[in-house]
Amino acid sequence: MGFQFSVLDVELHATEDIAVVRLDNNPSGKPWRSWLRPCTRWEGASRNYGLWGYPEDIYHEIVIDDMANGRPDLIFSQGHIRRRMSNIPLTSIRGNHFFELSAIAGAGCSGSPIVVWPPIAGAAWEVIGIYSGERFSPPSLDSASSPVSVGYAVRFDEVSEWVPKLLGHSISDEEPFIPGQPFPHHDA
Repeated sequence: MGFQFSVLDVELHATEDIAVVRLDNNPSGKPWRSWLRPCTRWEGASRNYGLWGYPEDIYHEIVIDDMANGRPDLIFSQGHIRRRMSNIPLTSIRGNHFFELSAIAGAGCSGSPIVVWPPIAGAAWEVIGIYSGERFSPPSLDSASSPVSVGYAVRFDEVSEWVPKLLGHSISDEEPFIPGQPFPHHDA
């Protein structure tokens, strides 16, 4: 059985499809820390990325006695950034600043961090975006074009200076926990 934590509070960004959450206290007594580091560097077409998520299409893949048993294994996806997009409306995806991604991750992966791939060994993994959704375009009846399926991610360089009240500082000021290095200490 896995750990379960309650979400105590949520704060949404004013324009982009991201949020910060406040969780129950960590049972270890240490502050919550991540090996992921917000990256404010400009990124564009051809950058490789990776992400992990729980796509809806595999959630009920194990059926026993006509009963679907959820499978909590994370699914890995990777691809490359096709292009940067600003102020181009996307149907059913909230926001203004996106990466168009070469591969869809699937419904249920919204909120997955988009990380520079491959990560640098021994360093915090750089988050360059947050997965938002996908678009499927069937081929046109009067052309020989192939269907297009692409994913979209909120560009982190556009939201990194957001200062959520729940956090008390910008997202880019978050300190990552790097495995093998001492845990950071803060004065109270």
